[in-house]
Amino acid sequence: QAIERFHSGGRDEHGANILVFLSMLYAYEGRIFKSRKVLDMGKTLGEIKESYLLNNYSVLNILEGKMTTDDAKQFSDALLLTCDPYERILIQCNLLVCYTLLSEKERAEQIMLEITSQQFEQFQYEEFLHIVYQDLLFYFKADKQCSQVDKYRQLLQELIENAPSDSMFVPIAKMQLTNQSSPNLYYSQFPFRVDFLGCWNIEISSDLENY
Repeated sequence: QAIERFHSGGRDEHGANILVFLSMLYAYEGRIFKSRKVLDMGKTLGEIKESYLLNNYSVLNILEGKMTTDDAKQFSDALLLTCDPYERILIQCNLLVCYTLLSEKERAEQIMLEITSQQFEQFQYEEFLHIVYQDLLFYFKADKQCSQVDKYRQLLQELIENAPSDSMFVPIAKMQLTNQSSPNLYYSQFPFRVDFLGCWNIEISSDLENY
């Protein structure tokens, strides 16, 4: 209904943003085919940043188990197309997972150093911190750096304990931390957390209030 209203008001760019958000929600449920189809619909409406499309399609490829070296290139291209520090860290986390899965050790290490050299904890948002901590934990496990594994396990545990009880990430984080999974929590089956761009900052201007 919202997409139809935006279309009637000549604001398809907002409809496209909603489809990006909807694509993410379907992916969180494990409905990857539906997620990709919805993202394709948003792409036809236009106005979606190229960095979002490059990142989000490659995230879907990882979740489907169909990742290739092309996805590493797409993440790298997405990184070049954004200067937003928040978005850059999210893309770098996805790229870290990608290189780790591809066993590109030197490139993975470089991305890890880029992530950890930044002040990412300035973004005091639990969902974001879960993404960063979880992906760093995944990398350090693969690289067998036990002290760093212990560090990020502890950071994740503290994040879980201090989060509001209704935080969306908590059930997934608890399962990932104990190597468990649930069919009701699709992301819990992965030891990492690849994630999407363009889903958390939808802004609707007041001139659309009558539509």
